[in-house]
Amino acid sequence: MISFTTSIPDASFLARNSRELQRVREQVDAGPDANLLMNLVENATDALQTDPDPKVTAVAVALLFDSRARQPANPITYLSILCSDLVRLGFQPAVVAAACQRLRETTAFIPEICEVIEACRKVQLQYRATARMAALVLQTRKEAAAAIREVESLPPPAPKQRDCGGW
Repeated sequence: MISFTTSIPDASFLARNSRELQRVREQVDAGPDANLLMNLVENATDALQTDPDPKVTAVAVALLFDSRARQPANPITYLSILCSDLVRLGFQPAVVAAACQRLRETTAFIPEICEVIEACRKVQLQYRATARMAALVLQTRKEAAAAIREVESLPPPAPKQRDCGGW
């Protein structure tokens, strides 16, 4: 991954410093593909912009609920309140599905409603952070590639004149 996620040396600096130019080239080559980053930004952003969906929420919650041997005292009330709360709080379908999957994988018992809500909040924050970081890395990658292209388009530096002390 590109380690200089916030700033890139400008082309004039890179033109004077071949070691730094090589480092930037290596980081761009080793970093994530621009198309992958763009897809990541778009998918995370789309997931966060989707309106809550009671049907998708009900399916995700049902999968979580059905994966447990022990059921709450009143399953209909539990499911109804949980689905209603998740939709009312505005959790997007992808967020609910990811949080429920995570809870299925990490908990042994039916989680309390507040635990499901907390898991949704964490997933939602992770989606936002992923979208922001991928956008930042994508922008940095573009700036680095542009600086490299600019350096490569410059004429080679003139050889330095050696001062031989008057000889």
